[in-house]
Amino acid sequence: MYALDNTTLPVLGRFKLYQQALACARLVLAIQVQGDLRDQLHRAMHSIVLNAAEGAGNRPGPAKSRYFGICRASVFEASAAIDLLRLRGVPARDLHEVASILRELDAILHALLRR
Repeated sequence: MYALDNTTLPVLGRFKLYQQALACARLVLAIQVQGDLRDQLHRAMHSIVLNAAEGAGNRPGPAKSRYFGICRASVFEASAAIDLLRLRGVPARDLHEVASILRELDAILHALLRR
């Protein structure tokens, strides 16, 4: 799991969705790929991290669900980008952990949205 430093707010550091989103973003940003797909994947990862944080900062209700819904849609977008990277020949070993964390993020978000 991603080790948080002192710059992260303590409440976000205890939020598993946020921790996993950061871990996934760290891995994605290290993948060596160029072009539009790289940019799209980075935007999706930014959306996952930022919407996880915004959702965490809201009280239960429509706003919280909206942020988590956007976050989940971005998880799906990032998953599709990972599939496209596989088609481009990026080694599976470079993508396996990212795909695994994206599956976990989806499960967490699915549970949060069912509440």
